[in-house]
Amino acid sequence: MPSISYSSVLRTATDNDMTLALNARHRLVVGSPSETVYSLKSRVPEQLDVFLAASCLVFSFSGQVDRVKVANNTVYQSAILSHFAGYLKSNAAVLGFTTVSDVYIDEEDGLPKLSVASSNPLPVELPSPCITLVAIDMMYLVKARQSSPTTHIGEETDPFCPQLLLPLEAALTHIIEKFVTFHLVRYCE
Repeated sequence: MPSISYSSVLRTATDNDMTLALNARHRLVVGSPSETVYSLKSRVPEQLDVFLAASCLVFSFSGQVDRVKVANNTVYQSAILSHFAGYLKSNAAVLGFTTVSDVYIDEEDGLPKLSVASSNPLPVELPSPCITLVAIDMMYLVKARQSSPTTHIGEETDPFCPQLLLPLEAALTHIIEKFVTFHLVRYCE
C-alpha cells in the first residue's frame, strides 16, 4: 500500500511589516508504509476516515527567513517552536492527546521534533484500507513585506530568536489556531 503526502500553507501578517506562513506537509500511510511517497495535489477527501498513528504523531520543524534556511539548532531553541509546543501542551486534553513530548533533536535527520500520543484508541474494526497520519512536517516561513522595501529582518527582529517578540506572538497564535482548527482537529476526533 502507498505512503502519501499533501501540503497546505497558512499565512498571516504581523504588526511589524513581516508575513508569517506555515507550510504543513501531512504524511499518511494507507495500510503499511511504502518506500515511495506519492504527493497529492489536494487534501484527503473529507469522506475518508484518517486516524492518528497508533504509536504517535511526529511533528518536525524547519524555518526560513527571507528565503534563507534557518539552522536546525536555531529553530530548536526558538520561541516559535516553544510557542507551538506550549500551545499543544496547554490544549492536549481538548485535542485528545495523552502526552506531548518536549521538543528534541532527531539524531537521524537533525531536525527538531515533537511527538504526541492520542488518547483515542484505533477502532477495533478499521476500514480497509486504513489511512493513518504518521507525521506532519512544519516549515515556518518569515518574509519582510513587499510593500516595505526598507524593512529588513535583522537580529533585533529575528523571529527565530529565543525570546518571543510581541508583534510575532499574536501572529503565531493566530496561525497555530488556524492550523489546529483546519488541519489537526479532523484527526483528533
